[in-house]
Amino acid sequence: WDVTTGKVEWSEEVYRIFGLNPSEFQPQIDSIMSYFHPDDQHQNEEIMQAAIMNGEQYSYETRILLPDNSVHNLYSISEGIFDKRGNLTHMTGIVQDVTELRQVEEEKKLLQSQLIQSQKLESIGNLAGGIAHDFNNILSSVIGFTELALDEVEKETTIEDSLQEVYAAGKRAKDLVKQILAFARQSDEKLKPIQVDLIVKEVLQFI
Repeated sequence: WDVTTGKVEWSEEVYRIFGLNPSEFQPQIDSIMSYFHPDDQHQNEEIMQAAIMNGEQYSYETRILLPDNSVHNLYSISEGIFDKRGNLTHMTGIVQDVTELRQVEEEKKLLQSQLIQSQKLESIGNLAGGIAHDFNNILSSVIGFTELALDEVEKETTIEDSLQEVYAAGKRAKDLVKQILAFARQSDEKLKPIQVDLIVKEVLQFI
């Protein structure tokens, strides 16, 4: 890049990266800038001005808009060339299309996020499974002692009705534990069709 005239010389590879034909496009710094993504224009102008002012080596990444309207990520590194008086005359450097690399990085981030989410769900499942097993032991005592009480209580009494409700609630709770263990994948339960109307009636009675 001739900083005094604005003329730029490109290699065939740079033409390929920009999707332009060497016979149809003569690069100038102003025309090149028009190919950069609008959201990156301000950043690019600041970098260019800093490069002219300081003449120091710089590197940065930006986005360009190709003629087919696709967006590509471009990495650039450049340094200044000075005359005998120490005046900056040219900037020379290389550019590289890093679009695929950025896509791979984004996919990697997505996979990492999905892995973390999966690990969270696994932790929840393990926690639920542990609680369910402990709760199942408590329910076994509740149901067992309720059955013993039902054997000894006087039939057709209010107490028997209350114990029957306790027993039915215990059985429902035990079924709920099975579902939790199935969610936590800590049981051999299998999915099967159910009679929805029976569950609805049971829930209504419970309410």
